[in-house]
Amino acid sequence: GEPNVGKSTLLNALLGEKRFITANMPHTTRQPNDVTVEHEGHIYQFIDTAGVRKHASMMRSGTHLEKVGVDKTLDTIGRSDVALFVLDITRGITAQDRHLAGRLAEEGISTIIIANKWDLIPKKTPTSVNEYEKIVRGFLPQLKHAPVLFTSALTGQRAKDIYELVNHVFATRFTQLSDDEAK
Repeated sequence: GEPNVGKSTLLNALLGEKRFITANMPHTTRQPNDVTVEHEGHIYQFIDTAGVRKHASMMRSGTHLEKVGVDKTLDTIGRSDVALFVLDITRGITAQDRHLAGRLAEEGISTIIIANKWDLIPKKTPTSVNEYEKIVRGFLPQLKHAPVLFTSALTGQRAKDIYELVNHVFATRFTQLSDDEAK
């Protein structure tokens, strides 16, 4: 995802400890950081990646370290079994989010869309999740088969549900669909 959507905070919530540095300023994470976790008998390797800004913005004002971090992030995406595509749901879906979603789809990466910062959405109703999911799917049609999980990395809300989704997405990664099912 983009800078400051909560990728490091989400990993801290998954780990149950403050392992990764988090801050309100962009580019706290400059290059991928790996962590191996055992959860309910399964081993997971998570990689905290640098946020990816629009190419033009990065070329105009980015540092060399940011550019290297973004290159490593994009390389990491290509090697992933399952990508957790973290969005800041309070900002809506940005052009950069759409670009990154296209890249994930183009590379055939199994993806889970993490709509983070759900705790900051005001005046939620019992149907809010469905309404927001329609918005996410409308802006990211290239990830139409990706599950969407609404979380709060800061509070840990639904963060642990990621493990079950990763297991499901990984298990179905190589399932072949007929032409009718794929539509």
